[in-house]
Formats: sequence, C-alpha cells, structure tokens
Amino acid sequence: MFKETLNQLIDTVRGAEAAFILNAEGTQLASTEVGLSDEASKEYATIFNQLISIKDDAGLGEAEDFLLESLDNLVIVHPLSDRYCLALRLSPEGCVHRARFHIRAARPSLTQAL
Repeated sequence: MFKETLNQLIDTVRGAEAAFILNAEGTQLASTEVGLSDEASKEYATIFNQLISIKDDAGLGEAEDFLLESLDNLVIVHPLSDRYCLALRLSPEGCVHRARFHIRAARPSLTQAL
C-alpha cells in the first residue's frame, strides 16, 4: 500500500526523485529508493524531530510541511502523525507546489494505513 502511493507521487510530481515514509527513530516503513542507508534514514528522522520540536517551542501551531533546500535537491518533510513523516525528494527544478498538492491528496490513505 505504501509503496504504491509513493510510486504514484514519483510518477505524478515533476522532478520527484524519491519518497520515504519514516518513523521518528528513522526506521523506513517504505521507500522508492533502493539502498537508502540506515544512516541517511536516521538523519531524515533527526531533522523531522528537530523541526517538530522547533515548531512546538515557537508555538507555530500545526505544521503542514517543512521544506529543506540545498543546491542539489529539495526535500519536503510532511508529518503524517507525531511519530511518522513522509519525505519527498525533488530535483532543483522540481515543482514544490504540485508536490505539496499531491502529498495532501495522498495523506488520508497513508495515515489510514499507519
């Protein structure tokens, strides 16, 4: 179920390169990228946990998503719950707005499967 939804995101979002569902400890529940190291998964989880902590400490309310941008790619980290997140990696030319739309559309089926 997860894999199918993640593959749909990759197929429908221009510039999408990989998608992951991770828990707060960095364990992958699903991934479209073969060979994502445990270390990389833990780094994504660390970023997710830090962003949630900052959001809570700053009193920013409910987080829709977080955008991490580097010269090589963009990563949208979208909380599915307080324990799980979806990370979608895009090329620099990727369409962030379309990605956010499709992530929101996929969220109900992903959260139900959790």
